[in-house]
Amino acid sequence: MVMATGISGVFMILVHSVASKHLDAAEYALFGALIKFFLFMGIPANGLQTVFAQQAAAAVNARETRQLARLTQVVLAATFGLWLLAGAGILIFAPTFSSALKITSFAALLCTVLLGLPALWMPLFKGLLQGRQHFAGLGLVAILDGVIRLGAVCGLVFALHGQAASVMTAALLGQVAAISVGAWITRDLWLGHGEPFAWRPWLKTVIPLSVGGAAVSFVFLADSQFVQNLFADERRSLYVAGQNSGFALSQITVPLSLVMFPKIARSLARSEKSDALALTLKSTLGLGGLVALACTVMPSLPLRVVYFFSFEKVAAATVLIPWSVWTLLALSVANVLAANLLARKAFAIVPWLVVLALGYGLTLWGAQAMLLRMELLAAFRTVIQIQLLFSVLLLGVSIYYSRKQTSGAA
Repeated sequence: MVMATGISGVFMILVHSVASKHLDAAEYALFGALIKFFLFMGIPANGLQTVFAQQAAAAVNARETRQLARLTQVVLAATFGLWLLAGAGILIFAPTFSSALKITSFAALLCTVLLGLPALWMPLFKGLLQGRQHFAGLGLVAILDGVIRLGAVCGLVFALHGQAASVMTAALLGQVAAISVGAWITRDLWLGHGEPFAWRPWLKTVIPLSVGGAAVSFVFLADSQFVQNLFADERRSLYVAGQNSGFALSQITVPLSLVMFPKIARSLARSEKSDALALTLKSTLGLGGLVALACTVMPSLPLRVVYFFSFEKVAAATVLIPWSVWTLLALSVANVLAANLLARKAFAIVPWLVVLALGYGLTLWGAQAMLLRMELLAAFRTVIQIQLLFSVLLLGVSIYYSRKQTSGAA
């Protein structure tokens, strides 16, 4: 999974390299914000990946598999209806959304709305692949998204001189291709014969799983939307550059958690012991720590790799790199511990995850006036430092509940 995500990440890096070279600074900043907005739209559905990974991993007999099929069919239909309603609302109030996100192109907004359905469905199919431990399929989905996206970007931006709307169209094509493959691999589930199951007990599991996953995702993603909305200067593209380098670190550490989660959920369903948590923590801290240390000693290196076509445009973002990578490392370790607790249905941590996510959002909102008075790069650094603060708090809470959950174990 690390290799597959790394290969996918290379293609995503090339997407940013081509886009940063051929897009205007304001259009590139818009592209970065729209991509994060696409991920942001998927926050409610990110919990679905956790839910379906847990359900698929725990489906150890034919009856449970048929119940999973019915669940998949119902959620696919429900999320499609939700997307129709949300998409209609965004398009009806398009001027308001365009003003808030500084979107100058209706085509870019339309592409982002169309991306909303993949944002809802992709976590579901990924969850089924993850829960079944079909890591080859999960890796293929990630790689295919990157390959198609890069090819479309080269055609639409490099050859046809498109702007942010063209890059978002490329993202849409990549997502459609990836979802098609994920749906085909898992077709025996969502096309299979379903069996009714008790909704009330299921909701008692799905709500904390979804809310907990969404809270962690919010801390990962809210900052870019905040920056895009607050700052009018086209140099906000520097924030995108600084955060992309940190985001690259998560492409190494997050796959480890993806592998760990179904193994723990399956071992729990079978009443077996698992050393997946220990292995994942060691790998996350080892690989992530080395990357973070390298980016601290040589902060310009990730920018030169990601933006080798146009390093001079983003060189000023070098000062953001150390803060970004250590923030993402803290978040990655917290994500591993939180995912372990959610896989074990230890839901006592969920209210604290929600409290920290709300506190993070309110802190950013309350800091607006102060940030606008600061020099731009100093303001960007402060935004990352706020994210670092809440990442450390999230890590502390995750450590506390992890120790509490295992205090009675041998």
